Amino acid sequence: KRIFVHDNVFDILGPRANGYGYGIECNIGDIEIYRNWFNGGANGVVNWHEPTRYISIHHNTFYGIVHYYPTAAITFNRYDTANGGGMLDCLIQNNTHHMNNTVTSTFNGQVHQVHFLEMNNGADINNFDLSNNVIINTSGGTVNKLINFAAVGTVVTGTNTARYNFLQGITGGAGSLTGITYSNNITGTAQIVGSGVKPDPYYKPVVGGNLDQTGLDIGLPFAGTAPSKGAY
Repeated sequence: KRIFVHDNVFDILGPRANGYGYGIECNIGDIEIYRNWFNGGANGVVNWHEPTRYISIHHNTFYGIVHYYPTAAITFNRYDTANGGGMLDCLIQNNTHHMNNTVTSTFNGQVHQVHFLEMNNGADINNFDLSNNVIINTSGGTVNKLINFAAVGTVVTGTNTARYNFLQGITGGAGSLTGITYSNNITGTAQIVGSGVKPDPYYKPVVGGNLDQTGLDIGLPFAGTAPSKGAY
């Protein structure tokens, strides 16, 4: 059976959490996480345990993730060294991640080092697709990546793609590891509405802009000639 987690507000910046904690600690497979608003916290979605199969994370908006540990909107960690750990047959598609400049925490002299996806402690990868995501970095950090490989030991098998993502201010590049194919990832300034309430309408693509109908058809419903990049 599949679990669906959708259309929720995870307001970690509110007075109860006060900026600490995770939106979702997800240690199971066969789960779809979509159309959620993650406002602040140390992580949007984090997996700590054994290999997790068939996770789909799509059309979510992440904003103001802070840095202490781990350091990404979405993290897969290798906790069980005997049985491995990581993401198997996982899809991370059409999300919007905004690293803002309201948090000034530092680590090893670097400001707000928050990545989009982190494979932590040697977490393995097997058959995943990272596509149509929009990452906007206005934090002033110096090593922000689309994918960060923390520690050594990650083993990559199967077919793995990172494609058609839009990267604004990602100074650390797309990430690099043999076995992942990077294609059609572009840089620039994301043309979003940029005003009004977050996440909607703030993160909606400007009609005719560089996010509007410029994504890859990944099998999910869309209007127009092609899917737009990001959560909207």
